[in-house]
Order: sequence, then structure tokens, then C-alpha cells
Amino acid sequence: MISASEVHVPGRPTGPAGVKALAIAAQRCFADYRPGGMTVHAGSVILESSLEPADFGELRAAGVWMAKAGFGDFPSPKAYAPVVRSAKEAGLHVMCRTGGGSIGGSHSKISADDLLEIQPHVAGHVNGGLTALAPEENAHLVVEGPEIALQVAQAGNLSSATSISARRRSPPARSTGC
Repeated sequence: MISASEVHVPGRPTGPAGVKALAIAAQRCFADYRPGGMTVHAGSVILESSLEPADFGELRAAGVWMAKAGFGDFPSPKAYAPVVRSAKEAGLHVMCRTGGGSIGGSHSKISADDLLEIQPHVAGHVNGGLTALAPEENAHLVVEGPEIALQVAQAGNLSSATSISARRRSPPARSTGC
């Protein structure tokens, strides 16, 4: 399992020291703990505007390899772009929520155009029910965002999931080595 991040803890810290500590603590909690025998990859740092490139290097050195955009203190969704680039350059895998806000203080909407500017590795819950992107936005992501994986939520909007699946990109051709 991969944690979607540690967003919903009470009193979630927002400063660099706190968000790094939360990500490292979650990573350490599941490093050797196997609930029901499964591996859980936890410890996703919530991206905040105050994080610097050195912070991402510190997180990576501590074993944190995931980051989440869409919940931090940024003036606009597109303002995530340079911070996401820094996280990716340090080796972190970045997911960004999509659609409408799901917690207080998060932006009201992260659109397909925002995602194309931000360039996360994964656009989360693109069919997410109340927070789903419009069908034309998902179509835009499939066509224009070939490097962005689209995460379809099991409990999301079924019509949206069907539309996304019908438009999916073909996987790259693999070499057989022959």
C-alpha cells in the first residue's frame, strides 16, 4: 500500500520543520510494521511554500520519497510548480490532488491546466466524486499530460472513470531484447 499522505492529522503542522518531521515520523512508523502482512509505504511530505531544495534533500536522505501537492499554503495552484520541480529534482515522487478542495485552507479547485503547469508524477483522484475533474479536463490531461499518471479512485465518479479509461494512452512499446 502507498499512503496518500498524512494530510488529515489534527493540528497538522505547516512549517518546514513540522511537515518534514511528520513525513519522517510516518515513514519510520511503517518502515518495519506490516499490518496484515502487507508493506505500507508512508511518509509523504505535504508541500508548503516555505520548503526549500535543501529540505527535499534532507527528506530523501531520511528515507522519505513521496510528496503531496494541493494542501499547502500557496497563493494559487500554479505556484506549486517550482516547489514540485525541486521535490522531483531531489528524487521525490509527487502526487497532486485534483478538482475541488477537500480540507479547509486548500484551494477551491486544481484544474487540468494547473496540473499541466505543476507537472506532478500523479494526478490524484481525477474521477473523485465531488472533487472530480470535468470530462473535458480529464481528456485534456490524457492528450497534453503524457508524463502525468492519472489515479482513478475506486469510490469516485463511475461515469468519469469510464470516460478516462476510454481515453487512456497506449503504454509505450517495450523492447523484447531480441
